[in-house]
Amino acid sequence: MFVSEEKTCFLFIASLSLKNHLNTFAMKTYEIILMLITSLFLLSSCQGNPLSGKCEPITLSMCEDIQYEATKFPNRLGHNSQNDAGQELNHFYPLVKVNCSPNLKLFLCAVYVPKCSAEGNIIPPCRHLCQQAQDGCLSLMMSFDFAWPEKLRCEKFPVQSEDVPCVSPDAPASPALKE
Repeated sequence: MFVSEEKTCFLFIASLSLKNHLNTFAMKTYEIILMLITSLFLLSSCQGNPLSGKCEPITLSMCEDIQYEATKFPNRLGHNSQNDAGQELNHFYPLVKVNCSPNLKLFLCAVYVPKCSAEGNIIPPCRHLCQQAQDGCLSLMMSFDFAWPEKLRCEKFPVQSEDVPCVSPDAPASPALKE
């Protein structure tokens, strides 16, 4: 959410008039408080606020029937909402449709619409999930002169272990999203 031009102008004019009436010490205090209030306002109004700790239901149709139902933003690619992620995710729809890998859809969803744990943490896809998706689809992609995208390189994802949770094709479905 952006501050409207009218509100911005009003805040600027109001701050100028207050500046004329404050001494230097009070002026610095006023500037710090104004900066904090503005920062908090902007953070709280951003969709997918990382400080909110709240999971949201998955609404992208490509990812509605995967093994988890809740996501959180921003994702590791910098998208701040499902709409933003969905625009890029849709580029992969033809590959998902031809089913070059049974794990491609889960992998892509785990990257673009990441799993949100009960504690509000983002759970990335496992490296082996990425490798399975890449193994199934890379030859088809290369036949059309497409490389595996750099931002989806499997080395960027964690190896599954007891200490490192990640989305895996053999993981059980998660329970429904709790409010």
